[in-house]
Amino acid sequence: MVVDLLVCAFYGLAVMRHVSHGRIITACGTIPFTELEKSMSRLMQVVSTCVLLMLVPLSAAACGNKSADPIQIVQAQVDAYNAHDIDAFAACYADNVTISDLSGKRPTITGMSALKKAYAFLAREPKDFRVAIIQRAASGPTVVDHERVIGLPADKGQPEAIAVYEVRDGKIQNVWFPPNK
Repeated sequence: MVVDLLVCAFYGLAVMRHVSHGRIITACGTIPFTELEKSMSRLMQVVSTCVLLMLVPLSAAACGNKSADPIQIVQAQVDAYNAHDIDAFAACYADNVTISDLSGKRPTITGMSALKKAYAFLAREPKDFRVAIIQRAASGPTVVDHERVIGLPADKGQPEAIAVYEVRDGKIQNVWFPPNK
């Protein structure tokens, strides 16, 4: 009865024809008010939950849920970076992470403590500071992003970089930034 009611309500078939003695007569049959109220309440809970889940990108939960998909892990750290959420950002990385600037212009970042220290600047950046992914390629545990930094002062432009991520056991183990020129 409840399933029939939900199907009728979901497809818009529960058209009220007559109300009599605490019962509703519909295209689906006769339904007690209390049964209708319970079913509609449950339907609204399900619909509300579905709507909320659609609002949260799957990647947002990837690092916390130990997702094994390298693309989801990398996207989750991009989302956390763009949200300036250092804890969520760091949660996507292995404790012994290594981040290397292959041009030699910046020192290598090794370990979680160094990662949090190096990216602490995110907390001070304006909300429009973010990175946009121009292109992404993946093969096995390796994800390569062509990134553009957005939200810098006009004189800084919108610098671009290539980031190569190695993801193992649901965490980013290594990141390499090859030279731009």
